[in-house]
Amino acid sequence: MSDAAWLADASDVIDAEAEALAGRMHRHGWGWARRINERLGAALSRALPGTPIGDQVARCYRHGRVIVGHADVRYRPEDPCHRPKVCVFHARLETARRLGGDTRLPGLVDTMLRTSQRHRLQFVTLTRRNVPLGELSEACDELWAAFKRLRQRRAWEPVQGAAAAMEVTFNADAQTWHPHLHVLVAVKWGADWDWARLQRAWAELMAPGVDFEVVPSEPKARRKALVELTKYVSDITDLADWPESAIQEWWLTMIGRRVWRTYGVWYRRGETGAPRARQGVPLDPLAILQWAWDAARQAYSVYLIQVDNSRLDMALSRVREVVEQWQRRGRIHGPPARTLASIVPGVAEGRA
Repeated sequence: MSDAAWLADASDVIDAEAEALAGRMHRHGWGWARRINERLGAALSRALPGTPIGDQVARCYRHGRVIVGHADVRYRPEDPCHRPKVCVFHARLETARRLGGDTRLPGLVDTMLRTSQRHRLQFVTLTRRNVPLGELSEACDELWAAFKRLRQRRAWEPVQGAAAAMEVTFNADAQTWHPHLHVLVAVKWGADWDWARLQRAWAELMAPGVDFEVVPSEPKARRKALVELTKYVSDITDLADWPESAIQEWWLTMIGRRVWRTYGVWYRRGETGAPRARQGVPLDPLAILQWAWDAARQAYSVYLIQVDNSRLDMALSRVREVVEQWQRRGRIHGPPARTLASIVPGVAEGRA
């Protein structure tokens, strides 16, 4: 399959927003994310006493509303934390924004579609030697500086555009940090893209901590590369198990630091901090649903709390479409209902 065909097929990634979900989040949905957020909030409260950050993360997406319109749906969490580096829900939303962009800034995939006829895609992971606690900030700076120097080497000349994302993992056994870069590059067709030359150049800059991963042409592998590139910052699901000193260092190092950069023909595509489209209330709401996290059951409940009785059939049809979409795709774009029967019969019997 050609790059253009893969990218055209990847439009379902933007539409369904499923391919960018990391591992268990994709399989277990909002309930899993809610439990992880509670653990993250508790860990942040212990590591960062005297700050509201942990409580904000623990409350995020605990409850909220879905406003169902004739042609659109708006999701309104009542206590959003807006902290994508430490919140599973907002990390998920940031990943989707990177893939699809917003109404004022084209996303990465949109740009790829326009340039794929002129370039072939390559994916590489650039690593460095692990560093002990206390040296994360310096290691991250050194990694970006080495990547800047790499882009000035002959080995980088065939690259017309690139998107790089920094990820940080923590080795609990060795108590060391492992910062590394995932880079997707657009190489001009016919150009001499020499992996051995690139590896030698990186080894000279970061020796001996060098590693490369070449992504094959199969569509699933390409999508995996896109997920690696667009997932946000690190596997934050593990952060709750880190020692407090590691959480403190990670927070002081990563908050406010750019972790996503683009170059060449992809410059400023999907950049973190780009303007975001605001969701407004639909002009013609048909129904409003309420979701709430039940701590005792460790599950979400969803209720229909308002409906336009003058258009009851249309309203129930739209609610059914929304709920079936949640159940079918299992995505974290809207709260999953336990069953359709838990919502619709209450309206039909006049209880909502």
